[in-house]
Amino acid sequence: MFKKMLIIALCISASVALSTNSFAADNDDGVYTVASAGSTEFVGTFALNQKPWLFVKANDALNPIPRSKWFDPTNDKFKTTQTLAGAEGFWLSFADNDWSSITKKGEWSIKALEGKGEDKKKIGKAHFIVTPEPIGSALFMIGAGALGMIKRRRSRKKA
Repeated sequence: MFKKMLIIALCISASVALSTNSFAADNDDGVYTVASAGSTEFVGTFALNQKPWLFVKANDALNPIPRSKWFDPTNDKFKTTQTLAGAEGFWLSFADNDWSSITKKGEWSIKALEGKGEDKKKIGKAHFIVTPEPIGSALFMIGAGALGMIKRRRSRKKA
């Protein structure tokens, strides 16, 4: 019985670990998602209540401040409303109330652009996933599994 519980716990742990890092950081073009303005650490999965930021690494070739187009899981297009600049690069996202009004579960994609009009060019792209809180869901599943096993053990003892 203990082996079965251990195997189930390991399977759940593995699925949570895989779901939180489903995208590898593609930093070759210096464009990727992070958890907050000022951060340069890649994050590929966000809970519904977390606001993602797009980090665009600064370089000498970067013409004015970059812009971005965000595409939700249904391919609706949005433009960012916040841009912050720092020594390491630029952080682009939405105002908190804007993000909370457009957030949807699923895979999002982002195109980072520089320039305007005919001079506009793509400088990179990024992807991320919005999920319900993965840790909360895993804990719920572990708890439900444990309760089910306790009930099963008690019913076997009665028989």
